[in-house]
Amino acid sequence: MNVTTETAEGLLRRIRELEGDVSRLEEERDTWKAAAYIDVLTGLPNRRAFMERLEDHLAEDREESELFAIILVDLRDLTG
Repeated sequence: MNVTTETAEGLLRRIRELEGDVSRLEEERDTWKAAAYIDVLTGLPNRRAFMERLEDHLAEDREESELFAIILVDLRDLTG
């Protein structure tokens, strides 16, 4: 295969463009992933984040045979 300098430069330029595309897509993925775990109104971790952390702690505690308690308070209908 005979690759000219122009063709090689074109291929390198396209590879760099693709690397940039991949970087942008990874940043977007990370942004969407973070948004899935943060409440947009408060900026605090949401229920999904809580449940995943809880599952992680439960798995750890099962291995260590430790006991713990959780109290959940639903504040949706709380008025001032």
